[in-house]
Amino acid sequence: MSKKIPIKEGPLQPERQVSRRSVALRLKPYRALGLLSPGLFFLLLIYSGALLSLFVFSFFRYSASGVEIMQKTFVLENYIRFLGDPFYLKVLWNTFKIAFIVTAICLVMGYPISYFMVRTRSRFGRRVIMMTVFISFLVSVLVRIFSWIIILGQNGLLNNFMVLIGIIDEEHRMQLLG
Repeated sequence: MSKKIPIKEGPLQPERQVSRRSVALRLKPYRALGLLSPGLFFLLLIYSGALLSLFVFSFFRYSASGVEIMQKTFVLENYIRFLGDPFYLKVLWNTFKIAFIVTAICLVMGYPISYFMVRTRSRFGRRVIMMTVFISFLVSVLVRIFSWIIILGQNGLLNNFMVLIGIIDEEHRMQLLG
């Protein structure tokens, strides 16, 4: 059984008994936030620092190679060149268009799936829906695995390159995978 804690509601209110469990449940979100806050602060600091430095560097004048900074003075030349070129404007427009389309597709697909998942009464049905959603996250992992097979396989790019330049001969190909 849970232990009862006396709580006073106000100066004229009588004490009432509240279980420790209910107090712990009310404090739980704040505890989680307290545990997450150092990591979130660190990530916020790193990301905002990187974005701020990128923003500041965008106002500098660069050499023709684009590697070294010619002048550390405030110039709008980079933005004028970017916004004045139709190619870059088309790329920017396509970026926003694709972002909008992907967001709309995610909303159109995500809300009905989540609604159906919440309304499904059986645990098995919810698990099937959740597994279907999580399997889509594995696509990038599978693509990477097959890419490594193409690169490191018996007739892969690495073996063919090493045979071509003479590091290994044809009958001594490396068996890097399976």
